[in-house]
Amino acid sequence: MIAPVLSGTIFLVVAATATVAAVLRRQSLFDSPIYLALYSYVLFVGAGPLFGELIQPMAIIVRNPFEPTLRTLLLSWLGLMALGWGYRSRIQTENRRSVSKILLPRRGKQDAAALLLGGIAWTLIGVAGAAAYLWSVGGLNYLLETAYGTRDNPSLYAGFYNMLRPGLFLIAAWALIEKKKSAAVWVGLFVYGCFDLLWFGPLSGSRNQIITVVLTLACIAKYIPGSTDGTSASTLLGHRWLIGVGLALALAWGGARTYSIEDLSSASGADVRANSVVMAAETLYAPFQGFVGVTSMTPGDIPYQWGRTLFDSVTVFVPRALWPSKSGSVGDWLAQTFYGTDITFNIVLTWPGELYFNFGWLGLVVGMYWTGRACARMARLRPGEDEVLDVWRGLMAAVWFPLPFIWIWGGSNTAVWHILFNVLPIYLVYKIAPLFDGSSGSGGIKPSLGEPAH
Repeated sequence: MIAPVLSGTIFLVVAATATVAAVLRRQSLFDSPIYLALYSYVLFVGAGPLFGELIQPMAIIVRNPFEPTLRTLLLSWLGLMALGWGYRSRIQTENRRSVSKILLPRRGKQDAAALLLGGIAWTLIGVAGAAAYLWSVGGLNYLLETAYGTRDNPSLYAGFYNMLRPGLFLIAAWALIEKKKSAAVWVGLFVYGCFDLLWFGPLSGSRNQIITVVLTLACIAKYIPGSTDGTSASTLLGHRWLIGVGLALALAWGGARTYSIEDLSSASGADVRANSVVMAAETLYAPFQGFVGVTSMTPGDIPYQWGRTLFDSVTVFVPRALWPSKSGSVGDWLAQTFYGTDITFNIVLTWPGELYFNFGWLGLVVGMYWTGRACARMARLRPGEDEVLDVWRGLMAAVWFPLPFIWIWGGSNTAVWHILFNVLPIYLVYKIAPLFDGSSGSGGIKPSLGEPAH
C-alpha cells in the first residue's frame, strides 16, 4: 500500500503548491474555476488512497472491496494532467480573443427590475413546488422521521422546488445593485438563504446542492459590482465566512443524512451523532470507492458502457411516467454489483470514473482535456479589471462557477442538473431583460470603464 499512499500524498502536495503559487500571484479561488476543479479532483480522486488508509479502519457504512491498483493510480494522474493541459491550451486562446467573443454580450445598462421580478417569479414557482412536495408526502413530519436515503423524492416536484436556487441568486444580485436598500432587504435575503440551506440539506436535498448555494452566493458577492453607497459587496454577503459555514454544513449533512432528523435530535442520539462524524469522513472517500471499483472491474468484469451514463444524464429530466421503459439508475446497479443485492445506496463514479467506465483510458484523457477547456471558458466569463462591469455577466459567471466541483464529484448527471436548474433559469431572465429596459426607476447602477473587480 506504499504506492497508493505516496500517490495520494503527492496529489496533496500538487494542490498545496498551486495554492501557494496563486497566493504569490495575488490570485484567489474565485479568479478561475480551474482552482475549484483542481481541489475537487484531488479531494475526490487523487487523495483517495490516503483518505482510505485513514477512514476505512473506522468504516461504518461499508468497506471498500477493492484496493487501488497501479492502473487506478496511473489513470488518476492521466486525468489530472489532461485537465491542466486542456485549461492551458484554451486559456491561451481566450487571452487572444476580444471581449465581444465571450458568451454574454455587454449590456448598455443593468436592469434591476428584471432581476427582482425574475427572482420573485422563480421563487414563487419554487415555493409552490416545495408545498406540493410536502403535500404529496403527508407533511413535514415525513421529512423529520424518514432518513434521506429512504425517502421518496419525485422528480416532478424537484423540478419545481429547485427554482428556489435561481430565485435566491437573482434577488441577491438585485439587492447588490439596488440603490435604495433597507435593513429589511438584507434580513429577508439572509432568511431566504438560510431556508435554501435547510431545504436543500436536511429537508429535501443533498450535499452538492448546499455547496452550490454557498459557492454561487459567494461569487455573486465577488463578481457583481456593488451599489454606489460605498458598501462592499464582499462585506454585505460575507463570502469568506459563508463558504466556510456552507462547506461545514455540507460535510455534517453528509454524515447525518443516513439517519432521520428525529434520530439525531433525540435524547438517546449521542451514539448516532458520534457515528455521523465518522460517516461524514466516509463521504469524502465514497467517490474514490466508485472510481476504484470501475477501474478495477472494467473492462474485465463489466464491459465499457459506450455512453450509456451520458445518455441517461441528458434524459434525466424525462419523468418515468412518460417513459415507462426508462432504464434504472447506473449508480444503484453498480452498488449492488460491488457490494451485493441488499445494498440500498448508490455509487458515485466521479466524472473521471464515468469517462473511463464509458470509453476507457482514452475517453478519460479526452474528457478531462475538454473539462479543462470548459474551465478556461468559464474563467473568461468573469469581467476583468479593464472591462465593463455588468451585472448579468457577473451573475452568469457566478452560477457557472460551482460546476467543476459537482461535475468532478458527481459526474455528468449532477452537471446536467446544475445547468438545467441553476444556469438556464437565470439565462432565460437575461434574455427577456430588454423588456424591462427603462421600465422602472429602480436605480440599477451604470457600468463604468476601468473599475476594478471586487
